[in-house]
Amino acid sequence: MISGMSCGSEAVMEAAANVAMAAHAAISLTASECNTVGAALMGGSPLTAAFEAVKNGRADTVIIIENDLYRRAPAAEVDAFLGAAKHVIVLDHLANPTTEKGELELPAGTFAESDGTFISSEGRAQRFFQVFVPQTMYWQAGGG
Repeated sequence: MISGMSCGSEAVMEAAANVAMAAHAAISLTASECNTVGAALMGGSPLTAAFEAVKNGRADTVIIIENDLYRRAPAAEVDAFLGAAKHVIVLDHLANPTTEKGELELPAGTFAESDGTFISSEGRAQRFFQVFVPQTMYWQAGGG
């Protein structure tokens, strides 16, 4: 049985656990995204901690890497956070509402365009390798 927290429902995970127990089957609970477990292992803080750090003046520059904050928190909270930051730097391969708010936007390669490592739901480091070279890079095409 495989379940996880992507749907944001504790009831779904409990139901999956009950089905697995009734069927005498193993269960694997997955994290919603790659590197979720890695961030937790490194002592990562929730997004609200970043909101508080900027609000309280403990940080004035925000670097957002491949993440649309408007999918993570209410728009009013994200607007207040980004508005309070002295500098907003965004690295992404997709245009989204967060990239539109960046003072500086830098292109990032997708997993298929780059090499790297991520931490799986099982806490394992997993390598990935570039599978193609893009013909035209975003910044070469006259983008932001």
